[in-house]
This record gives sequence, C-alpha cells and structure tokens, in this order.
Amino acid sequence: MQASKDYGQRVEKLFQMEIFVARQPIFDTRNEVFGYELLFRSGFQDSFPQVDPDAASAQTFTYSLMDFGLDNLTGGKRAFINFTRNLILSECATLLPRDKVVIEILEDVVPDPEVLAACRRLKQKGYMLALDDYTFQEGLRAYLPFIDVLKIDFAQTQPAQRQRLMRDLGGKGMRFLAEKVETKEGMEEALQLGCSYLQGFYFCRPSVVPGRSIEGFKQNYIRLLQEIHRGEIDYNRLEKLIKSDLSLTYALLKLINSAAFPFARRIESVRQSLVLLGQKNIRKWVTLVTFSQIAQNKPQELVLNSIVRATFCESLGESLGMNGHSDDLFLMGMFSRIDAILDQPLEQALKSLPISEEVKASLLGESNPLNEVMKLAESYEMADWQRFSNLADHTGLPEKNVPNLYKDALKWVNRISQIK
Repeated sequence: MQASKDYGQRVEKLFQMEIFVARQPIFDTRNEVFGYELLFRSGFQDSFPQVDPDAASAQTFTYSLMDFGLDNLTGGKRAFINFTRNLILSECATLLPRDKVVIEILEDVVPDPEVLAACRRLKQKGYMLALDDYTFQEGLRAYLPFIDVLKIDFAQTQPAQRQRLMRDLGGKGMRFLAEKVETKEGMEEALQLGCSYLQGFYFCRPSVVPGRSIEGFKQNYIRLLQEIHRGEIDYNRLEKLIKSDLSLTYALLKLINSAAFPFARRIESVRQSLVLLGQKNIRKWVTLVTFSQIAQNKPQELVLNSIVRATFCESLGESLGMNGHSDDLFLMGMFSRIDAILDQPLEQALKSLPISEEVKASLLGESNPLNEVMKLAESYEMADWQRFSNLADHTGLPEKNVPNLYKDALKWVNRISQIK
C-alpha cells in the first residue's frame, strides 16, 4: 500500500515539472511558414528513475503540450512533433487536432507490426505523418506507404544521394522536406530538387553584396529610430515624422485602438496616441514597426523571430536582476538578425543603428552581461539544452521560470502580429 502511495506521489510530482519547448520554422516554397517543429526537453527520466519512463512519457508529453497550448507555440500553423515508439503506440496523438499537427516518426523507431498498425490507424483518422532522416534504410521502407512528408537531412547527405531519393520516391505521393538547410545555396538546391518544404536557418543568413548601401526609404526609418533613442522624446518632432508616413500613421492608430489598449472611445489623433502609449511603449512600438518596414522584402518569420528573441531577452534579463537594462536587452534581441535584414556584414550594419556601444559589442560577440543573455536565448531557441543548462548555471538563472518566459514571448508576438 505504501509503495503504491509513494509511486502516486512521484507521478504527481512528475506532472508538476516544467517542460522546455522550443520551435523551429518550416517554410513552403514561397518562403512562408507552413509549420514549426517542436523540440522538447523533460527532466523526468533523470529526476524520477523509479517512474517507468515508457509508461509516463506519453502522458507527460501530451498534457504538458496541451497546457502550453499549440496555438501559443505555432500561431495556428502545423506543429511537427517527434514521436518515439511509445508515443506512437499510446496513440496520444489523437488527443491533438489532426489539422494542426504532423506526427514525425524518428528514424530509430523500428517499424514492427505494432508500430505499423498504429501508423495505419493514425492515417485512417486523417493525421499527417512524416519520417525523419530517411536515406534508403531497408528497415524503414515499410513506413513509406503511410508517409506524407519525407525529411531529407542536408547536413548528413550528399547531393547525389538527395537526387537519387527524389528520383526513386518522387512519384509515390509524398512531399519532401529539406532539413538543416543553412545557406542560400542549400535552399536553391532544395527548390530545384522539388522539395515542398524547407527547414533550417538559411533565412537568418545575409546575402552580402559588397558596397551595398541602405536604400533611401530604409534610411528614413533609421532616422526615426535615432529620434526615439536620443533620450527624452520630443513629441512634436516624433508626431511630424509619423504623420509624414501614411503606413506609420495607420499602424499607430490601429495599435492604439486594438484589444491591447481597451480605451472607452476610439482614438483618432497621432499625438494623443503617443501620449497614451508612454515613452517606453513608444520606443518599443516604433522599433517593431520600423524594423518590419526595413525588413519588407524578407520572410516575415525573420521579423517574428527577432521580436520573439527581443522579448525573450528582456524577460531573461529581468530574471537575472538586469531590470535597468530592459531597453538594451530588447534592442539587442531585435537587432541580432540585422545583418540578414540589411544584407550587410554585421559590423557594418550596426554602424547605422542608434544603440549603445555595449549592445553593439555584445552583438559582435564581446563577453559582457548582455552577451550572456544573448547566448542563453540562442541556446534555448536552438534547443541546445545542455548548453542552455550550463549557461543557466553559470549566470544563476532559475531554469524553472524559463518555459513560461518563452511561452509569454510567443503569446505576445502572436498578438501583435495580428494587429495589421
């Protein structure tokens, strides 16, 4: 009886644990986000050795994911979720909406009769299935009749292998996803091969053109950024700058009259909108809007990714007692991809920005407290959990708070991205 009670207490503690979740975008051929792969870290195997991981993993995974909220994680896009053998057999996928998930079978899951039967049932219920890292392994061919998306690892395969895969399997009704695509050349190869989806950080890499200058309209936004970061905001000057740009005027009035600011009556004055926002919110809003305009010809995910990182960095800094640096932390995260936005080397791109020398130094890799926050954010986003834990130990960051900080950053970005 006591043993049963102890087991129940351990399981109850298990479900109180925070589950770390990061997301990585998956693009279609138009460079628009089709979905996100969700990457998890749970410490229950190490922390609760007496709880059977095979019995607990499905429930832990499912309820944690549902608590986090699929829409918070993916903004309504498809969630690609890695499934172990135990998760497949538990059929916990059926608790998730079939139009919002893709069941990704890991390459080390042996397609025995039980697993194949579970895959057949999932297909019959309308779920999409993906197979990870297929490279002609004879043992995995049994999965192919059930697979909607076949993932090709561009880091682990050669061009000849990829061509053979597409040639031999291209007519079987499957779509192909090129993963770990890190360069523009890799992206172009994937599209030429006929891949329907791309995954990797190629979209964060600049296409550097020597001698390229910032276009005229982008310089106007840089000047606006300089204006709001001079010190005390001059409302008269700022009002004139915003009124001179119709898109900025529209964006400001749209924001102030959105659900984010539930005022009793409609606000129709630029000046009144600025006063109601207050200086801190003005700086943040102008940074977001101008950044989106500067990145006009880039994938929207590059902007959203930067906003998530900016918000996440700000929250991580607060957890580390760096409240006095919140503006710098936000700007650091926001401009960490500025080289890809402007297609310039990072050092050159930073010269035109009205940010502190400490922020510039941290973005260029100099060791300082801001740079430590940047490393924490990057390692979490990349789901490099070991590096993240090491950095958290080094900085004294309370890890248990981090999943909620990341979730809140995603929720905030989902909200503002819907304010057009």
